[in-house]
Amino acid sequence: PWSFPASIVPILVGGALAHRAGEFGGGLFMLTLVGGLLFHIGANLFNTYYDFRRGVDSSAHSDDRTLVDAILRPRDVVIGGLAAFAVGAGIGGFLVSQAGFAILALGGIGLALGLFYTADPLGYKYRALGDLGIFAAFGPLLVLGAYMVQTEKMDLLPLLFAVPLGLIVDAILHANNLRDVQADRRSGALTLAQLLGDDASRWVYAALVLAPYAFVAGFGA
Repeated sequence: PWSFPASIVPILVGGALAHRAGEFGGGLFMLTLVGGLLFHIGANLFNTYYDFRRGVDSSAHSDDRTLVDAILRPRDVVIGGLAAFAVGAGIGGFLVSQAGFAILALGGIGLALGLFYTADPLGYKYRALGDLGIFAAFGPLLVLGAYMVQTEKMDLLPLLFAVPLGLIVDAILHANNLRDVQADRRSGALTLAQLLGDDASRWVYAALVLAPYAFVAGFGA
């Protein structure tokens, strides 16, 4: 649950921009929020399962104790993830019926980014592509999706607002990956932090933290 603001805030921003444009429906907004959270929950559960299966999470090194401490069975975690994705997709289908097929494309991309973040056959998190996927999902995709559900049109403004949000969430991921470099290396998982090395990764982290403020300052000037 501590990670849920990463999906809630972009949806709030997209909804606020739509409201500013004079097009806002509370019911559609709440469905967008619930659907986005369900996709986030599904991705988290699959992340728990695949990190455990690949040995990224172990009894000696894991912040997520769900499987390493046998709180739940792996099968239960997978079923929970599939259920979250399925219900989220059902909500997405309804939103498509209300807001048009452009939402279908965004929802499909969101589902793929969430599912294959860790799931086979892609597992792009383990191929040093996690930063890119996280930026896209928690930045442009959620902000633009929430905006388009309300307005049914593409606009540059939500994409501009999405950039700092995506960078901030990626900063959280990058910090975690920098901390976990040795554990990830032992398990065979490859991250951007490994590729860059400690010194460069720290500079990248600083840039990810500071760039959103610089972007907002420049955008508002």
